[in-house]
Amino acid sequence: MGGELLSVWSRSWKDLWSKFAAAQDIPDDLFTTLVAELLHRPERPIQPVPLPSAYNQDGELIDPSAIEARNHYEKLLFVYEKHAAEYDTAIASEGSARVFFRRQIREIRSELAAISLVEGGFEAIVDNYSDELGARFF
Repeated sequence: MGGELLSVWSRSWKDLWSKFAAAQDIPDDLFTTLVAELLHRPERPIQPVPLPSAYNQDGELIDPSAIEARNHYEKLLFVYEKHAAEYDTAIASEGSARVFFRRQIREIRSELAAISLVEGGFEAIVDNYSDELGARFF
């Protein structure tokens, strides 16, 4: 069965997750729960610490590698702050959680990640709500 889920993953929102979004009798916090249970908040990047020799006598960073590392860190930090804010908004709002969840499932590129998300979704629904709700959609 390897690869079969990933080959149809692009339809997973329509064929699986949108059923949750469209159902009238689902819990009001279903997607915030799925985001909290399945999608982790981004981790803040680790700031590089230049060696003392990377600075000139005036305390300015002059080492090209250290400058490149700092610039790379600043780009990563910008992306982190954006994604962390999106995650925090998704946790706080069901509508935002649906959008965030849908966007995140589009990023899945491996069979293992797709399987993990589906299995984790089922477990999160059963653990937080009921076996019956989980069985309706899986």
